[in-house]
Amino acid sequence: MKIKKIIFPTLAVLWMLLIFFFSSQDGNESSGLSDKIVFFIIDIFWGNDFSSLPLEKKDAIINFWTLIIRKGAHFTIFGILALLYYFSLTSFKKDNKMYFISIIFVIIYACFDEFHQSFTNGRTPKFTDVLIDTSGAVFFLLLVYFINFFIQKKHNSPVE
Repeated sequence: MKIKKIIFPTLAVLWMLLIFFFSSQDGNESSGLSDKIVFFIIDIFWGNDFSSLPLEKKDAIINFWTLIIRKGAHFTIFGILALLYYFSLTSFKKDNKMYFISIIFVIIYACFDEFHQSFTNGRTPKFTDVLIDTSGAVFFLLLVYFINFFIQKKHNSPVE
């Protein structure tokens, strides 16, 4: 369908702009956003009991959830980008190579994203983030691959 050839590439570009926007936030803005999510989670699980915990325990909980939220965001955001690349590419040509091409595009954009962060105050580029971004892409695309595989298998199975 022609609409897919417009919608998916447009969504991919908009998603890349969103990633660029988040990468443009300085260290304080970026930390502030994740801190809000972390303290929301802490409030859900610990509520008022959190304030009575020893300082070391509080720090450990905050550090753990900060890591999960920040790295989970990388994993998910770039996983979604991989899906948008994949659906953009397959709207032009159905081919299993599109999984790999999508991953290559994610790696390139993840590297660009980390390079961009090197110019942002209070942010540091990390190769581990590129690996997490790539892992998210691989995971999300594997989900699509297996869903496609099982749909195909179901449609090709003999009628009982």
